[in-house]
Amino acid sequence: MAFPKFLVVTGLAATTGCGELPSGASTLTDEQREIVEYVADVADRSTPLVIEVVRSMDGGWVDRNGAVNDPELMVAEIESTRDDIRFYVDNDRFFAGPTSAMIGGDSNIVGYHSPQDLTPSKRIDNYVVLNSDIPEAWNSVLVEHEVMHFKAFHDSDVQNDLLAIEDLNYGNIEVPRTIRAHADLPYMGSGLFYGPSSLIVSLDQERADALAEAKASREHGDGRGALTLLKELLTIGYKDEWCAEQASIMHSRTIFSDEFGVDESILATNIADSGMYETEVKVRNENISEFMKAGREHTNETMQQTKFK
Repeated sequence: MAFPKFLVVTGLAATTGCGELPSGASTLTDEQREIVEYVADVADRSTPLVIEVVRSMDGGWVDRNGAVNDPELMVAEIESTRDDIRFYVDNDRFFAGPTSAMIGGDSNIVGYHSPQDLTPSKRIDNYVVLNSDIPEAWNSVLVEHEVMHFKAFHDSDVQNDLLAIEDLNYGNIEVPRTIRAHADLPYMGSGLFYGPSSLIVSLDQERADALAEAKASREHGDGRGALTLLKELLTIGYKDEWCAEQASIMHSRTIFSDEFGVDESILATNIADSGMYETEVKVRNENISEFMKAGREHTNETMQQTKFK
């Protein structure tokens, strides 16, 4: 997948001051809030895997001040950003506005963080504005990147250096090398969260598709067959095999971590150590239990309707 263009231009100094929204920006609609809550949840669920990857890196760690030699300093930044994202969602610190409300009216900007400097401030005084003209570009990488700007902004050259890369995508090793050279925390976060978050979204979609297929089967009168179908669709097999498969999928989408010594085999170990397998098994079992319960309720309602005819 191509490197999202907004990640190259987002995070530039905003033209508004602390606490002051730009003209055209407004509170989120119910539909927009639902999107933001979902992508924030994906970022939250991605964090354990990102932390495992960071601890497996052979260097290149950064914190808000630049390069560091201790992975735990970077882990602390990622963990605090997780808390920051929750705070921004819970306290309505996300807003939306059209392209005209973006910095310089640039249509390439999907979102930005304000205030425009790193003057010490409280989280409640900060906010993120998302481009309402392109809600399809709102994702967990964007949310993580922008909220990370609460504590760190880009230097003056990293964006130009990224734009100078001819093949600007997560499959080009020059992208992480450039970000590494600048020791840029928000861009490091973007690169490291891309793979895990896209993997989680795919798993969510896989479960949703399985449930939709099973429900369709049940609506056609085959309740028992529908349950059997759902169990088959949601079976994920043994842990080692499943983790290796997910690592292969993630590595096919991004080789960002390769620059830091984390190859596909290490990714598989990271996935196993992150608890993702256990979480996925639990969620799928819950899906099956809920489907069984709904099936019983559906059967009881049908029997009652038949009884009183």
